[in-house]
Amino acid sequence: MDMNCAASGRVAIVTGASSGIGWELGRQLAAAGWRVGLLARRADQLQSLADLIRADGGTAAFAAADVGDRTAVEQAISALRAALGPVDLMIANAGVGYPTLLDPINVGEIEETFRVNVMGVIYSFNAV
Repeated sequence: MDMNCAASGRVAIVTGASSGIGWELGRQLAAAGWRVGLLARRADQLQSLADLIRADGGTAAFAAADVGDRTAVEQAISALRAALGPVDLMIANAGVGYPTLLDPINVGEIEETFRVNVMGVIYSFNAV
């Protein structure tokens, strides 16, 4: 993905931005001139990334939310939109993974995987 394509002043939101790929996507987008909205569960990690982006001259806002919670995602994206402007790019990066066990079946973890990895994407795009 060419993150520089007319990025200046455009707004991108990245879910799962508190670590890993989401953290790096947020950092790279900001370095390319995007105004970045950071969304994940861990506010302290989001604050650290937002501070880093700002220290490097970029623009970032963050909102803590679990992407598997529709209301929380809607409120978080609304807050990011209010802080940064209309959203041009949504990267639904948040995800979890657990091994599937058979005896006993780990139904709760399987449900969480679907809630975050499937419904979280739907909730994120719906909120944008």
